[in-house]
Amino acid sequence: AAVATNNVIGINNTLPWKLSKDLQNFKKITEGQVVVMGTNTFKSLGNKPLKKRTNVILTTKPINDVDDDLVYKINSFEEAQLLFAYREYIYVIGGASVYQHVFDNHEVEKILLTVIHENFEGDSYFPDVDFGKYNVISSTTDEENGLMFSFVELQLKQDE
Repeated sequence: AAVATNNVIGINNTLPWKLSKDLQNFKKITEGQVVVMGTNTFKSLGNKPLKKRTNVILTTKPINDVDDDLVYKINSFEEAQLLFAYREYIYVIGGASVYQHVFDNHEVEKILLTVIHENFEGDSYFPDVDFGKYNVISSTTDEENGLMFSFVELQLKQDE
């Protein structure tokens, strides 16, 4: 997820910032992987699947303008876990309600965030997460278009 300091992740179904380095990082991480998204996130991609990824739309409503040969449509995250149990990771890529559902109902082992060190206007927010349950594995800071941002990897703490 890419998240502003004030937890904004989107406005009008778009990103409120332009960071090509973040998009390049996202592509590097998710190519060849399973990506789960909500209907609005899929629409924000122009109703087209991300190339070189297994695209999964989590929805309870029918979607008619989607090529079923290119995209899986599922009703629950549990269904994705069953379908792709053989995969090491399933990447949840938004939007807000999908993030909220996953954090509310599942133990999230790893979080990959791009933290934009600025507040933005928005209408879509990343859920409140107890980051105290996670260790920071890595963090690198960069700058683009006058914005400072960090790529942060968090791992769920093991019971001690």
